[in-house]
Amino acid sequence: MRRATVEVLVAGHLEGTGWAADAEGWIVTAAHAVVGWRSGIEVVSQTGERFPAEVAAVDLGSDLALLRVVGSEGSWPVLPLAARVPSAGEELSLFGTALFRHELRLAGRVARSEATFEPLAATKEYARVFVVDAAVPPGLSGGAWVDRFGQVVGCQSGVVTEQGRPVGLALAAPVDAIDRLLAERTDRIVPTMGCGLEELPSQSSGFLARLPTGVEGLVCVPVHPDSPAQAAGLTEESVVVAVEGLAVRRREDLLSVVRDHHPGDVVSLTVLSPREPDPRRVDVRLGVLGD
Repeated sequence: MRRATVEVLVAGHLEGTGWAADAEGWIVTAAHAVVGWRSGIEVVSQTGERFPAEVAAVDLGSDLALLRVVGSEGSWPVLPLAARVPSAGEELSLFGTALFRHELRLAGRVARSEATFEPLAATKEYARVFVVDAAVPPGLSGGAWVDRFGQVVGCQSGVVTEQGRPVGLALAAPVDAIDRLLAERTDRIVPTMGCGLEELPSQSSGFLARLPTGVEGLVCVPVHPDSPAQAAGLTEESVVVAVEGLAVRRREDLLSVVRDHHPGDVVSLTVLSPREPDPRRVDVRLGVLGD
């Protein structure tokens, strides 16, 4: 498994880890490690050989990128994909380079196998991920999480932090997203509202006291400038209580519906706020994540 792992350099600097998914030199890594670059990228094999690579495809919605090694003659050691993410509690291993310490193997356990959406500091947008109980230092972004059979179940994306400090939870792109990227080998165009979504229990008691009793939903914090959310009139006091007529309480309730649409589609939200406590309809025309 270590032999299939590579280091990803951008302009000569170590930015992350990757792994070979195809013997011809197709490398999977984290999108945020190479975002904004189509050239100037190299991969370093476990034997120390450096190869130029190009970004062949990106899926910002899952924080995944597919690199193509230039000038490779094939025969790369390959990591196979698992059929699914293991159940909560199952043991995993992560391979890669962290803090310039090479050929590391870290241990973790699946904390939640069901996909959820987490904000990434690097892209300021949400990635669809699952959660691993593990402490992951910088440099391992893009590394392969493998199960006890040596099959890839996820690709390391980021970590959960509290006030800037890691809390021992890692985030990984799930295997179905990796499988789709490898099958299509083209950029995935991902729809977005262009705003943050925070669950109501995370808000201040002062804000909650200004809302109708018992309301549940998501607060649009922050609303990004020049975004579809801003164009639709949403503010950082807007509370989304339903999408397409379906009640929302958690972030995945709303984002799973948004991600089933295409950029340019109109999504109907039911919204209220402390100043406008009566629910009203707001239509948001979705944009493209990363634009």
